[in-house]
Amino acid sequence: MYRSRLLLDEDRAVRSASLARVYSDLGFQQAALVEGWKSVSVDPANYSAHRVLADSYAALPRHEIARISELLQAQLLQPININPVQPQLAFTDLGILSGTGLLSPAFNEYSALFERNRLSLLATGIAGSHHTLGDELVLSGVLGPYSFSLGQFHYETEGFGENNDLALDIVNAFAQFSPTSRTSIQVEGRWTRRDEGYLPLLVVPDSFQPTFSFEQDTDSVRVGVRHEFSPGSIALGSFIYQDQRFGDAFTEAFEVDVDETVEVDIDSQTRVRGWTGELQHLYRAARLSNVAGTSYLNFDRTVTEREDGLVTRSRRVAGAQHAGVYDYVQFYAPRNVAWTTGLSLDIVQGGPLEDRIQANPKFGVVWTPPTGTTIRAAALRTLKRELVSNQTLEPTQVAGFNQFFDDGDSTSAWRFGIGLDQKLFGQILVGGEWSRRDLDVPFLSTFLSKTTMSEAQWREDMARAYVYWTPNPWVALRAEYQYEELERSLNFVGMERVANVHTHRVPVGLRVFHPSGLTGEVLATWVNQRGSFGEPVSEGLTTAQDEFLVVDLGLGYRLPKRFGFVSLMVRNLFDERFRFQDSDVLNSSLARERTVLGRVTLAF
Repeated sequence: MYRSRLLLDEDRAVRSASLARVYSDLGFQQAALVEGWKSVSVDPANYSAHRVLADSYAALPRHEIARISELLQAQLLQPININPVQPQLAFTDLGILSGTGLLSPAFNEYSALFERNRLSLLATGIAGSHHTLGDELVLSGVLGPYSFSLGQFHYETEGFGENNDLALDIVNAFAQFSPTSRTSIQVEGRWTRRDEGYLPLLVVPDSFQPTFSFEQDTDSVRVGVRHEFSPGSIALGSFIYQDQRFGDAFTEAFEVDVDETVEVDIDSQTRVRGWTGELQHLYRAARLSNVAGTSYLNFDRTVTEREDGLVTRSRRVAGAQHAGVYDYVQFYAPRNVAWTTGLSLDIVQGGPLEDRIQANPKFGVVWTPPTGTTIRAAALRTLKRELVSNQTLEPTQVAGFNQFFDDGDSTSAWRFGIGLDQKLFGQILVGGEWSRRDLDVPFLSTFLSKTTMSEAQWREDMARAYVYWTPNPWVALRAEYQYEELERSLNFVGMERVANVHTHRVPVGLRVFHPSGLTGEVLATWVNQRGSFGEPVSEGLTTAQDEFLVVDLGLGYRLPKRFGFVSLMVRNLFDERFRFQDSDVLNSSLARERTVLGRVTLAF
């Protein structure tokens, strides 16, 4: 009763973030997102809220930029703490099958009321079918105003088919120092190495190469600063430098005569070096908040091409600069209606298209009447720009609708959406949302031996509905409906080789949490997909349709006193074979064959 309204709002944000964490553990991902959005709306400087959003976005396709951007904001806002910095969470497009647990936060990541000087060790190991092996080791510690985290991550698998192998190694070092209670300084270094074959799982693998290989090395350094001028005024600064080298190689056969074919080894090496600097100011008052910031990016790209080991061409392909400013204002009028208005301005030089300046308006509204109802709507415009490490401090959502998708660079998009969420009887959660995206996608077109940059018009419709129920304290039931419709211009279908596709998913699941520490899960997912796939210019389109049911099973045991967790997962229990293509072709959501995975996590 003696706390200020600002601090009471902060309490509400913490409670919402904690509730979202519970929902996430129950498998209620959509409810977790709703609570995460609410907590960020109440207090945009609450680091727990941003971390919950980052964890929840991991379950959604093509939300990788939003996920690791929320992670960056959570790290900059966090106080000194013992929570480990897991190396793999700050990277996108890892190619790891979802549901393995390797992309989930550590089971013991909670917001402690008080921290004490100590060391913590987190060790995770995973092994399974398809010659899958992985391990993670993170040492973290707190000593007065200092904290640190050192982490190592390794993952390897042969994948689901020919030349679908992946090997990934990541090393992360993180240090944080708080010279005063209002100031925090962070330094983080990341090193990653990946070797892979052909990862996209396409319905029509027209670009599949059995000899294709891809290698990538990335080094990056991040420096972050947070300063609190007052409880309602916080400044953030971020600087990221990245040096990335990657290349692909394959063997091409050329027919030089009727009876003679010559094979040529072709490889291409690309180096991208760039940096980005961002400044942001967060202002909070009783019924008003404002998030304003600016950013600047500079990078250059050099490509070297070889045939049979001899350099045929080396050139600087692109250098680009991007400057941006944004301002998001949220106010309550009346008290249970939150209005968001915003505007961002992007100035791009040297991108895929000609130099451009684009203004992006944002509008959102969230109404929360006292009946347990949440009604939200949004309309917003975005420009996909180059991002060093794919991270940004700009808010990732407006009224609960994500604005940063994993699109191609310089893609301009409008998104419109509406959603409804309702709590019933304290045990049942129901809701749904619909949204549409209209995109202008740049691509290279060739006519009469002349290559020019053009734009293709795409459309995406997405709908979700859900029912979550906890009939007693140790049982959680869920049923969802997910619909996705992608419409592509026939002259350009993108990397995923989709002209148009309609996908229906109905996952139905049961989770059990016994007081002894035993947990269990059964998830059945019915999928129906039909569409036109392939390359319309060279190979022509192929119409394909499939309907199937995939059942996943999981068993686990939480060790006493939070010492760890042991789990066994079986993805695609009945070894169902199907023709299906994810909208995110680099991050598969369904196991194409029966996959058994065992995982052990220990914490000291």
